[in-house]
Amino acid sequence: MQTPIELNFPMRTCVAGEEWTDDNRCQKCKATTYLYDVPTEVTSCKDCDPNADCYGGTVVAPNKEYWRSTNISEEFYACLNPAACMGGSETEPTGVCDTGYEGVLCAECKTGFTINNKYECTACPDFTLNVI
Repeated sequence: MQTPIELNFPMRTCVAGEEWTDDNRCQKCKATTYLYDVPTEVTSCKDCDPNADCYGGTVVAPNKEYWRSTNISEEFYACLNPAACMGGSETEPTGVCDTGYEGVLCAECKTGFTINNKYECTACPDFTLNVI
């Protein structure tokens, strides 16, 4: 007589950057999609914002001319001076400001730079030249 054997295997839960599929599997979000939340039920990855690049998983970065506040923000804002916002990458998911720029929307100038009414930062002249 054969006795049925019941085997129970613990399954890992999905993590952020993975979707929970209909067949109860965890699958990493592909490029052009992302997911910041940890799925607790069948969930699909989200489509990338048109103002961002999605590298798969949880890695999303703003396009050139756009800014975001954190590496998990889903809001992308057009920069006041488009040339100041260099966009992001897989290693710079919040994006970077061009030389001389910093802050929210890359609309502030770093020390040693001055801003004009078009949100353009230019290097200050050498102090000794300013005195003359």
